[in-house]
Amino acid sequence: MDIALASVLCDQVNQGNKGNGDWKPQAYQAAVDKLNATLPLELTKDNVKNRMKSWKRHYGVISEIRSQSAFPWNEEKKMVVVTAKDRKKWVDYEESHRDARGYANKAIENWDDIVILCGKDRATGVGVENCEDSVEEMAEEEEDEVEFIPRSFGLEASVSEGVHTSRP
Repeated sequence: MDIALASVLCDQVNQGNKGNGDWKPQAYQAAVDKLNATLPLELTKDNVKNRMKSWKRHYGVISEIRSQSAFPWNEEKKMVVVTAKDRKKWVDYEESHRDARGYANKAIENWDDIVILCGKDRATGVGVENCEDSVEEMAEEEEDEVEFIPRSFGLEASVSEGVHTSRP
């Protein structure tokens, strides 16, 4: 369900249904309608909102952990790496950051989607653009581009690849 939800919400970002960090009501309704039509579920807007709260919590906790130089992030596996020699430091960290419990060496498979959907654009000032501006500008750039043949680097596809937004 997470992959399908992320896909719908990424579409909603591209349609401009997320602004100022909040989702517009039609984004939640679109997610409910699409998921209920394609999966054997009976979701409500509250179900979608609760999942988003969970993703925001993951985003906040992981972002805080990643800001600590003691615990490296494995970009390929999308997880905080805690080695045996760093176990004591991790236990101490968990004591002072209770929300971090359970995140050591735990893969967050949809991390890239969580970043796009829950991350905050901290840019301010001259040159800042919103999602709609970015999509429009990229569409104009695509018209001017020379055709090329894409190469595969063996990376797993993520729903987030189709979203035209900046990451924090």
